[in-house]
Amino acid sequence: MNYKIKFTLIDKSIVFFEDWLMVIFFSLASLLGIYQVILRYVFSMGDDWVEAYMITLVVYAALIAASVAVRRKVHVELDVVVKLFPLKTQWYIMLCSYSLCLLYVFALWIFGLMFVNQVILYDDVNILSDLPEWIHYLCVPIGMGLMSIRYAQELVILFKKGPMTTDKVRKS
Repeated sequence: MNYKIKFTLIDKSIVFFEDWLMVIFFSLASLLGIYQVILRYVFSMGDDWVEAYMITLVVYAALIAASVAVRRKVHVELDVVVKLFPLKTQWYIMLCSYSLCLLYVFALWIFGLMFVNQVILYDDVNILSDLPEWIHYLCVPIGMGLMSIRYAQELVILFKKGPMTTDKVRKS
């Protein structure tokens, strides 16, 4: 019996969004890095704005990649400790773990949104990138919001399966 959550149009859109934005952001950051290296070593000059854009793109990509890691079940877990317990206890530990992770990233999402809202009110512009500061900070609510969705999905899967062997829970 397949207990996976049925992928809806929304979930497929989020998967598409995560995968492609992660690739695009890392690719753009790499291209900017190559551009800067060529400018520095071939033409003995460089652009000040490149570093700011590279950092922003890598941070966005990394936070989106964290959500992808949760989706693919390769995010950080205390697997060694959990496996010391009986199978039924492992299920409850995983339930607590996913619940705490969801609570944590959801709180970061809320506080990230509040912070971005404050930064928008100040209307600051970054000196190096010449972009509004809120664009640089928006990566936190985006990344944490995506991770919240993924941890909520993991909890639903865990609840649907109930206390059973954790190997079956993790591999699905």
